Amino acid sequence: MWLDCGLEAGHEGPHHAFGQTASDGEWWLQWSAETGADRELLVLAGCPATVDHDLCVLPDLHAGRHSFELDHDRRPIAVRFPETDPLGAGLSGPRYPTVEVALRVALSRFDGTTGVHRAELEVVDRAESVHLFPHASRRVLVVGSGGLVGQVRDALPLNGWHVAEIAARTPLDQFHNRLGNRAHNLLARNGFEYVEDVRAVSDAALLSLRGMGRGTLAAIRTELGCDAVRRSDVRLSSQEAQQLGRVLTELAEVAEAAGRSEVADRAHRWTARLAGGEPLM
Repeated sequence: MWLDCGLEAGHEGPHHAFGQTASDGEWWLQWSAETGADRELLVLAGCPATVDHDLCVLPDLHAGRHSFELDHDRRPIAVRFPETDPLGAGLSGPRYPTVEVALRVALSRFDGTTGVHRAELEVVDRAESVHLFPHASRRVLVVGSGGLVGQVRDALPLNGWHVAEIAARTPLDQFHNRLGNRAHNLLARNGFEYVEDVRAVSDAALLSLRGMGRGTLAAIRTELGCDAVRRSDVRLSSQEAQQLGRVLTELAEVAEAAGRSEVADRAHRWTARLAGGEPLM
């Protein structure tokens, strides 16, 4: 299995790759940079370094620069789709002249591409970014910090998409100790400030965040009480909605003929919700 070192390229000392978050801390795999041998699993404390809203997700006393300094090396782009776009050197991508134009590109991708759970908008030449997560009923969750968040929210509604308004606002910092440094810092440096926003995002979208693994995701879901979160990964086109509506109507008819009134009632409710554009899950 090939592993990528999470430290700055050309660093001194052994390589380190993050493994997972466990009850006893953060597990890192360490191995020799010269030979690739001498592999060892270590429990290491997280780096406490921060700057502005950025937090380092590397182990404490790591070699080289902090993770937020490495992120700032890349040139910001206007729109990026981490799950489907190839990750080349510098993570380069297309640029657009205004926030509205870039937002239109992102929203059109949500409409037309299966498997796109997140888009990232960045201001060129500024370390400022916003994550967009498609939500239920053509709502989009806007996560980030700085002026770009306000610009994106002000540009909505657009192309039939509206801002997803999450009512409750529980600060993520209240769960710092329970999450541990890595999970908390990873969410915070990607713009998450509230627990409810994390709960509203699908597993696939969170896994697309740089540095997020299934172990860290499982810890986040457990500690933030996300087991009952509604999944919004699947979005139906108008044609798919019509086909599903016909299937539900037929199911209701068959159930009524068989005397299964509870099944028929449920099918009728789903048909009504589907016609009203409401989520089924």
